Amino acid sequence: MINEYGTSCLGVVKELENSGIKVNCTACLSFGQALLAAKAGASYISLFAGRISDEGGDPADIVRKTKVWLDMWNYKSKIIVGSIRTIGDIQQTAAAGAHVLTIPPEFLSKLVDHKYTRFTVQQFVNDGKKALEAEVELVKVAQ
Repeated sequence: MINEYGTSCLGVVKELENSGIKVNCTACLSFGQALLAAKAGASYISLFAGRISDEGGDPADIVRKTKVWLDMWNYKSKIIVGSIRTIGDIQQTAAAGAHVLTIPPEFLSKLVDHKYTRFTVQQFVNDGKKALEAEVELVKVAQ
């Protein structure tokens, strides 16, 4: 987005994209930065959820506003959400319209697991065992 001296890199983004090189405009922390990245032609806009939250912002709100704006004006840019620090970051930014999420591996098992899913599966297994036992008893009686 900008370099460490505060100089915009949007001209470089535009030049690279115009040359056929896809650019991920990264370290975006605001809706304003995201829309400027899209206007420069960035293929990807990386919004950093954890860092947005660190500054008191709402990452899902910024993703939502960016997605609505991109769609309204038919920009090609896709939203990547990085700097994910919580399961909430994943769920909220995905629901807000992020195209890609860079999920830390330790969150994957937490996303797939739910104690009531395990409980429900155990009920299915128990019901299956009971149905099988009943079928076996019927076969024994029929013989």
